[in-house]
Amino acid sequence: MNKIDYNQIALSKAKELGYDTIRYCGERNGRKYYRLAKTSLIGKNTGYPNI
Repeated sequence: MNKIDYNQIALSKAKELGYDTIRYCGERNGRKYYRLAKTSLIGKNTGYPNI
């Protein structure tokens, strides 16, 4: 049986929508949830400078 790579599916969809990275948020009722983010905005959204 083939193992589905959910991370790769989420990353390809994120790049299609114009985002750079994905972050795993959790799992509920058998579905995996990810948060999409742009690396250029991470420091500005959290208040921390980009490193």
